[in-house]
Amino acid sequence: REQVLPTAAYTARELEEIARTGISESSAERDPSLGSASVPIFDANGQLIAALSISGPVDRMGSSPAAKFGADLKESARRLEGFLA
Repeated sequence: REQVLPTAAYTARELEEIARTGISESSAERDPSLGSASVPIFDANGQLIAALSISGPVDRMGSSPAAKFGADLKESARRLEGFLA
């Protein structure tokens, strides 16, 4: 965090919110036409090993991709983790 946050496009507060909710989202932040939502995937030891993400045109993703797709992403990530156990 100390190395990344000074030059990151996000704040420590935003990072804490992502850690709390378990989902990250972007809506027209880096590209005005794109939106995305991502969740972590952990192995059987609780180590972060991947991320599951969905992205698309902002008009389809909506103003909050996390609200629209977050529950399904989280459920899919847990199902994938089940195969890793």
